[in-house]
Amino acid sequence: MFSTLEFTKISLDGVFKRLALDSQNSTVVVTPNQRLSLVLKRKFNDAQRARALTSWNSANISPFHVFIERAYETASYSPQEMKLPILLSPTQERALWENIIRHSDVGVSLLSISETAQIVCEAWQIGHAWQLIDQLEEFYLSDDSKTFQDWAERYKRITRNNRQIDNARLYDLIGSLWEAIEIKKPSCLICYGFDALTPQQQTLLIKIRIAGCEVMWTESQSQSQSQSQSKLYKNDIRRISCIDSRDEIHLAAAWARTRAEANSAAKIGIVVPELTKHRSVVMRIFRSIMETNYSNMPVDTVEHTFPFNVSLGATLISYPLIKIAFLIFELIGKGTNFENASCLLRSPFLAGSESEIMNRALLDAQLRKIAEPFITIESLLVLINHKRGEESCPILAQQLFILSEFKKENLFGKKLPSDVARIIFEILRIIGFPGERILNSTEYQVLNKWHVVVANFAALDLVMSNVTYNEGVSYLRRIAIETLFQPRTPDVPIQILGILESAGMEFDHLWVMGLSDELWPPRPRPNPFLPIELQRIAKIPWRSVTESLEFALRLTNEWLVSGKEVILSYPSYNNRNEERKLTPSPLILKITESALTLPIYTDYSELIYSLRRFEYKEDYKAPMLSQVTEIRGGAAVIKDQMACPFRAMALHRLGAKGLETSHTGLNAMERGVLIHRVLADVWKQLQTKEALDMISHVDLEEIVLRAAKESITFIRSDRPATLLGYFAEIEQQRLARLTIEWLSTERKRKDFKVIASEDKHCITLDRLLLTLRLDRVDQLIDGRKIIIDYKTGLLSISSILGDCLDEPQLPLYLVTTDSDVVAVAFAQIKIGKMRFIGLARDDDLLPDIQALSESRWHDLHSSWEELVAAWRTNLFRIAENFSDGNAQVAPNKYPQTCRNCNIKPLCRIHERFNSALVEQEDHE
Repeated sequence: MFSTLEFTKISLDGVFKRLALDSQNSTVVVTPNQRLSLVLKRKFNDAQRARALTSWNSANISPFHVFIERAYETASYSPQEMKLPILLSPTQERALWENIIRHSDVGVSLLSISETAQIVCEAWQIGHAWQLIDQLEEFYLSDDSKTFQDWAERYKRITRNNRQIDNARLYDLIGSLWEAIEIKKPSCLICYGFDALTPQQQTLLIKIRIAGCEVMWTESQSQSQSQSQSKLYKNDIRRISCIDSRDEIHLAAAWARTRAEANSAAKIGIVVPELTKHRSVVMRIFRSIMETNYSNMPVDTVEHTFPFNVSLGATLISYPLIKIAFLIFELIGKGTNFENASCLLRSPFLAGSESEIMNRALLDAQLRKIAEPFITIESLLVLINHKRGEESCPILAQQLFILSEFKKENLFGKKLPSDVARIIFEILRIIGFPGERILNSTEYQVLNKWHVVVANFAALDLVMSNVTYNEGVSYLRRIAIETLFQPRTPDVPIQILGILESAGMEFDHLWVMGLSDELWPPRPRPNPFLPIELQRIAKIPWRSVTESLEFALRLTNEWLVSGKEVILSYPSYNNRNEERKLTPSPLILKITESALTLPIYTDYSELIYSLRRFEYKEDYKAPMLSQVTEIRGGAAVIKDQMACPFRAMALHRLGAKGLETSHTGLNAMERGVLIHRVLADVWKQLQTKEALDMISHVDLEEIVLRAAKESITFIRSDRPATLLGYFAEIEQQRLARLTIEWLSTERKRKDFKVIASEDKHCITLDRLLLTLRLDRVDQLIDGRKIIIDYKTGLLSISSILGDCLDEPQLPLYLVTTDSDVVAVAFAQIKIGKMRFIGLARDDDLLPDIQALSESRWHDLHSSWEELVAAWRTNLFRIAENFSDGNAQVAPNKYPQTCRNCNIKPLCRIHERFNSALVEQEDHE
């Protein structure tokens, strides 16, 4: 690393005087990064205001790389324009490296070409910044280094033949052309805030100086003070021990809020090592601590500006606007899962989203019942038309139809990236992206950044061959994932920075966290494609143990003088459940550890909760039914009232409905409907046991297959995307096999006649008028009757015994029908476990079912008449309970009753259940 001592040193005041007197804007100041440029501009403007000036020329201050890129752009308009190579964007450079790696001998063996290309790009940039490329031959090269050398030679050859250049070599190009190109050049170039310059930067500055430009450098205040040990520790410096990183962030947030409230003009810095890893936690905790400012906000405020800013942006694809865009691309391309399609239906970023908001939500709820988990735009249109969505949501239906037609004409075959980009913009135009409502500030900035990203993708024509639509969308998605974006915000007092962004910054109050012996100094990160020994000799920061320690020590010394108050903290444990204790970094051991007293800040939800006023009122009674009232739901009304009165009230009187979850193929309920219909059709033709015994196997199989086919056709009318092609044939064969096996069980019975099958039956129970559907009623030769209910799952007789019946439908059928019924039974239709399960008055009514008086249940009810009377009393009690309006949240078997309940958000008892589970897991 070359030192800056070769150039003339100038004070910061001297820099400001030069800038103030420079009417020709010929003095340029360059910094290591964008944030330091903004800080220096702000300082210059403050200095001008302090002189009581009302106007002044804007200072020419920018990051070093921006200065070089501007020089290239200016040179492009000089008479020598035709001699300049084309500058590749970072996206183009990355794509070119990927193409080279993919078509190399080792490319087929790599797990991730994209990640490899990223590391290779870094090696290429380091190699030029530190002038290592020409030195590779002088060192022992590992297989990785030899491979990189081969890739680099091919990269140089391709870019040379195509007259292209990248940012890594732009410094060298500008240095060689600085004097020759006829452009306006600065008379003075000042470097501010650099710890040191790379050899490439040093070489460029020397060439610029030789060409007649005065080159100077100045340090930030913290950098100059850190060089003098006598000035260290003149401020308030403390070391703080925290429980873990979460506790550390919470303390830092509370401390920052305290300092900001004490002085609104104070500059407060929070330095977070591994900011990329902790960004989401930092944002969440800082928002929570600062949230109480909401109490002073106007009611109609849409966006809230927090008093802090995070230097590291989030990935572009993490913003909802861009997420929705890619969901659109997926749907029109190879398809997506239904949950994504559901998000699209309810998204505010499509045309018609405001005017059709309620209808689209209802349409989504309807489609959940019939949709497959994976859906394409064609199948989505079929489902929407099936639910008459073109009438309830005409704008949405029209958009999707136009998109499906657009897909047929434009999405097939390979195209240039620029053509794919045009297709992408046309898709978004058709769908009405970004919607009807006015975008807020963040969304507007995200949309502008999105246009830049797509433009960069379109520019890949220079380095990428033709791609399919899906390949192009996949590549664009990766660019969006790798693009970090931070919306512009007003000036705020609290700055949350990463390690490198903090270099050269000055604050009134500074907190540096994460300084444990495990994290600071950080572990070296040598690039695997460059010889490690070469990186060590070149003294590249972070690439060797020595340089990591030296850089960390220099940065630590800068932190110690970067503010009037400096807090250095470290976590005692990586997390609260870990036993291994961490110690402070050796670099901060000389700082005395002390305690920090801070006020306790409650988050916004706790603040609201603290202002609560309790008002107790027991209200689990709905209005009574004063007369016989028809209630929809049939036997489910009684079943739900027994399971939980609140559930019954919500479902059958309030009309509450939970959202369905899409599923592949048929679920258990739909399979049950199929077998019910098949058996109903079969017995409609057979009618008697005698007919079953007389029919041939071939004729029976024909009847069953025809009934199975008709059942499949029936259910397909509800789920048009299900039971198609081979799947329908397989399901038909399964139904036939299941039915024939069950009929073999029926052949073991005595003669009977099916007198009712899938018949509706209206009953009155207390003040309830219910409509029941009887699966089947058989009549024996002597006139006795048996009620049968088909079930495809495993059952137990205990489900129809006791005070609270899990399956009340059979008892309900019995007590409301003829007195000639002498048995009730479930027909368990399950491969390998075909049988009748039930209770009977007499013996030999059904296979394997004894008379009640001889069964093991006779202790509960000594006679059939006693059982029927108990059922009648119990069922009328439950019906009266429902009619009286009892809606208490009282699940019969908590938490089992609540597991499959789909109205949990209404009663919220599941929150107690989940909390109990969490507490149990924490205890364990």
